[in-house]
Amino acid sequence: VTIRRVGGVPVLVAGYHVAATSAPDAAALEVVDRMLTAAPGGRLYKALVESKLATQVGSNSVSTLDPTFYQLLAILPKDGDMAKAQDAMLSALEDLKAHPFTQEELDRSKAEIAKYYDLTSTKTDQLAIALSEAMAAGDWRLYFLNRDRGQALTLAQAQAFAEHYLKASNRTLGEYIP
Repeated sequence: VTIRRVGGVPVLVAGYHVAATSAPDAAALEVVDRMLTAAPGGRLYKALVESKLATQVGSNSVSTLDPTFYQLLAILPKDGDMAKAQDAMLSALEDLKAHPFTQEELDRSKAEIAKYYDLTSTKTDQLAIALSEAMAAGDWRLYFLNRDRGQALTLAQAQAFAEHYLKASNRTLGEYIP
């Protein structure tokens, strides 16, 4: 999908269909997302921001009762090369079978997520929002269940999740060209 409008900066989005929040492998999404987008160690961050193909990377997914959509985005410089950024992005996301995650990446991701859950539990408003999102996915207890599932995730499970969902046949690619 290509959108051309006046103003802004170029944006590239790769979207993948993923399981509902209540699915057993849904907790892997949070862990894999960190391994891909977290600064400065995330693979997408390294491939795009460190190489100056993008100024920022990020992601978005919504906690839902039904299968959902996981979006990874790159904000490019005003004069950015969309084709080079797209090649680098898709290589980082869809070449995981040839370049599997490492235990170090998994451990770092899980530690960052554990810290997030600890901080969220100390802030009533953030905890209420997190529990509400889990309720929208079917049950408030999913917040705690997916937290525990994520911490118990093995490297093989994270890799299997990424290989299953992050592939060309499951992708919608979007470009915003100012």
